[in-house]
Amino acid sequence: MDSNRLPRRLRRLILMALREGWRVEISPDLHLTLRKPGFTPIHTGARANDRRPAEQRAKPTDSNDHG
Repeated sequence: MDSNRLPRRLRRLILMALREGWRVEISPDLHLTLRKPGFTPIHTGARANDRRPAEQRAKPTDSNDHG
């Protein structure tokens, strides 16, 4: 991957993650996946399938509702 394509702040994040022992995977559309043994993978960037439909989202609870 051509490092000139990466924004400066993204390069800094990648370098920090590598120093901390994370493995960094970069997709062609610049989404990152950070992997480290013992941790769940971290995915960056919004994708169309990241959002759940409204009916599946957690609904806020009313603190006065003691049903």
